[in-house]
Parts: sequence; structure tokens; C-alpha cells
Amino acid sequence: CIQIKKETAKKLKEIQLARHETYNDIIIRLLKERKEKKKK
Repeated sequence: CIQIKKETAKKLKEIQLARHETYNDIIIRLLKERKEKKKK
């Protein structure tokens, strides 16, 4: 049982890291879009 919990914990951490990266990408994209709109 403990081994399975450790494996799921690792998967959850990997998913959280992946979500965090995509979240940062979204913020960067929004910031770029705002800068482009200001130029116009």
C-alpha cells in the first residue's frame, strides 16, 4: 500500500509541475498580448 501511495504522489507532483509550466506560459502569453495591444 505504501509503495502505491509513493508512486501516485510522484505522478501528482509531475502533473502539478506540468500545470505550473503551462500556467506560466499562459501568463507570459497574456503579458505579450497586452504589450502588443499597447503598441497599437
